[in-house]
Amino acid sequence: MPGTNTKVLIVGGGLAGLVLAILLERGGIDYLILEQSVLIRPYGSIIVISSLVLPLMEQLGVLEEIERASLPFGGITLLRGDQSVVGKIICDGRNGGLDYKQR
Repeated sequence: MPGTNTKVLIVGGGLAGLVLAILLERGGIDYLILEQSVLIRPYGSIIVISSLVLPLMEQLGVLEEIERASLPFGGITLLRGDQSVVGKIICDGRNGGLDYKQR
């Protein structure tokens, strides 16, 4: 496709849209990202990237930067609709925590 008038329109500047933009950039394909939000702001909650996606992040050359910006994940508290606790999942590395390559 390089050298043609092909232009890709990416709707949404989230994780998938930005990954697609990186791939298109590497392929020499022109693209435009449209995002409805005028501000970049934290959501106020966690963002979890599945271990299934980490090899892709490594191939894109952004895994080290993601790791530098990341905080350890300690666990999840599961709540009912009335906010009472159902249970907790602890992920502190002591219970067989493996990095994504070992999994």
